[in-house]
Amino acid sequence: MRRLISAVIVVMIFLGFGCSGKKINYAELTPEQQLEAAKKLFNREKYYAAQEQFRMIVLRNPGNVIVDQAQYYLAESYFYEGKYIMAIEEYEKLIRSLPNSPYIDDAYYKVGLCYYELSPGYALDQEYTYKAISQFESFLARYPDSQLRKQVLEKLQDCHNKLARKVYKTGELYRKMNYLRAAVISYKDVVDEYSDSEFVPNSLYWIVKCNIEMDNIEEAQEYYNKLKSSYSNTVWASRANEEVQKIDNIK
Repeated sequence: MRRLISAVIVVMIFLGFGCSGKKINYAELTPEQQLEAAKKLFNREKYYAAQEQFRMIVLRNPGNVIVDQAQYYLAESYFYEGKYIMAIEEYEKLIRSLPNSPYIDDAYYKVGLCYYELSPGYALDQEYTYKAISQFESFLARYPDSQLRKQVLEKLQDCHNKLARKVYKTGELYRKMNYLRAAVISYKDVVDEYSDSEFVPNSLYWIVKCNIEMDNIEEAQEYYNKLKSSYSNTVWASRANEEVQKIDNIK
């Protein structure tokens, strides 16, 4: 038993020295060394510990060229934790206080990306989707030649599709309830407000279909022509063609 206790004590002492040997006294480091140490924590996904160090670097080194990098990585640590509201606050601090930082365009993009990640399913409130769109559009206006342009356009498209889907589903609900005029209004909103969305061709089809059912042949003709003109190779154009073949008034 004594041998076992002695062995445990030896192991504990060894581990204690091992752990203490890895501790860093940040007060003895230069700001640059502190930043590198904090980035190592970040890269090891020790986000909470990294946040404390990045925050201290920012507070203790006003005017130092490393502050913008520390502030950016502070925001990044919240982003990768999924704490998007806190990340937005830290990115916006960088944007406000360090407008000449080389990280500014990334910060603008990441604010939009945070709102994008916060955006819920299409059936729920879309406040964050609208905020993401506003931020992404602001980014494109400020940095039209940015290397991030492609990613921003892709995220914008996703946002527009989500909003279009919400309006389209409203039209679907009205149509199934046989409120055809209300359905047509929703489908037209998709076509007019989200012209770049994937829901435009099917919305055009249902505008044609509903108008035929309401005997609004002239309007059916107008939207059938739009569908043929822009989406002639889609299944929706083919389906619309089948519908209009049933009446003599549309050629």
